[in-house]
Parts: sequence; C-alpha cells; structure tokens
Amino acid sequence: MGNIGSLNSPCPLCFVLNCILLDSLPQLFFAGSIAGVMNAIVVTPIERVKCLLQAQQAAKRNKNVSATDYNGSFDCARQLYKKGGIQNLFRGTCVTVLRGK
Repeated sequence: MGNIGSLNSPCPLCFVLNCILLDSLPQLFFAGSIAGVMNAIVVTPIERVKCLLQAQQAAKRNKNVSATDYNGSFDCARQLYKKGGIQNLFRGTCVTVLRGK
C-alpha cells in the first residue's frame, strides 16, 4: 500500500484531494479561469455555426424561404465573417460563458 495521495495509491480520491491541498486555492482558481476563457474562445464560433445550421434545417422543414442558405459549416463561418468580421463569429460569447457556470 502506497502513501496517501501517491500515484500508486489505490484510492484515486486521495490523490485528487492531495493535489488540491498541495496547490493553493488562488492557483486553482486562476487555472480554472484561464481554462474557461480558452474554452469559450474555441467553442463559441463553433457553437454559433452549429446553431445557425440547425436553424437553417428547421426553416427548411417549415418551408421558410427567408432563411439564409449555408452549404456546410465552413461556408457558414465564411459567410458570417464576410458579413460582420470576427465579431460576428464570437457573437454570444457572454451567454456561452454564463451558461457554463
């Protein structure tokens, strides 16, 4: 049987608790904040494209002719960028970050 919190410990919870106790709370908070911001930067444009493609599908099912026609995700991202620049791709970032909490 290894030391409590060692890699050889049979108890994974002991290892996690030991890591938390060894790191200071501000370090963990800072690391989590940076991870959350980086996640939002990567995920928001992808999620926006996904939502627009899903809305397009629903509009086609309901025979709504005013829906914008995208030919896949790259075309959707390209059209968003052409219409409003990088800000258009990141529209909804605040909602994504708040929803993740």
